[in-house]
Amino acid sequence: MLFRSIYEPCAKLAAGANAGDEVARAIAGLKDKDPAVRARAALALAPSCDDRAVDPLIDQLRDPEPTVRVAVVEALGRLGRPDSAEDLINLVQDPDWRVRLTLISSLASFKSFRPRNMVLNGIANPSGVDITDVDDMRVRCAAILTCAEMR
Repeated sequence: MLFRSIYEPCAKLAAGANAGDEVARAIAGLKDKDPAVRARAALALAPSCDDRAVDPLIDQLRDPEPTVRVAVVEALGRLGRPDSAEDLINLVQDPDWRVRLTLISSLASFKSFRPRNMVLNGIANPSGVDITDVDDMRVRCAAILTCAEMR
């Protein structure tokens, strides 16, 4: 499915909210040589609601592999720690359309103005640039649909 709904972030982040060993293993997995392992580790951290996961995930936003960045963006959106929004906003010009597409739901999950404003302005029409290909069109359409869901 191309269009993802707005994520429901953790109601409250707490250190050690879930089994610490699982979170520690997933955090260690973010440094694995295999991009598939790094992506799975990021997605495993998403439902943890453990504050310890946020900073290691933010460090992975610069991963060279787009599939890892997609997983990290989703995980950070689901964790929903307010100060991670600025790190996500820095990815609105990511060269990979899948990262930008996932970024829409993640930024829209934050309840503050700046990340939500970036959904429309930063992703839907960055700098007033014309749509150049079908992937760009998909990202922009998903951003517009997500804006309709925001409350």
